[in-house]
Amino acid sequence: KEEILKIIEQVKKNGFDERLLKISKNKILFDNLVDLRTSEGYSHLVADSYFLNGYKCLDYNDVLDYFKKVTNEDIINFANKYFQEDKIKFVCMKNG
Repeated sequence: KEEILKIIEQVKKNGFDERLLKISKNKILFDNLVDLRTSEGYSHLVADSYFLNGYKCLDYNDVLDYFKKVTNEDIINFANKYFQEDKIKFVCMKNG
């Protein structure tokens, strides 16, 4: 728990290493594009867009552009807004 809180505090102050941020964004974009290769992946995209965005479908290019535009400042702002120690709960799950 303490180690995770320490990492969260580092992110809240400094964001991510630019190289790691670029790698992470590319991984998200790649995974989304791979999902579009199957009808199941495409149907999940449509359902997520429909239900998570007020019953309107988004242009997939807009979604990709959104991920491309995420900055370290966005991550710092998000972390400071949502990751507050008194509101974080940790759950340990045993495998098997």
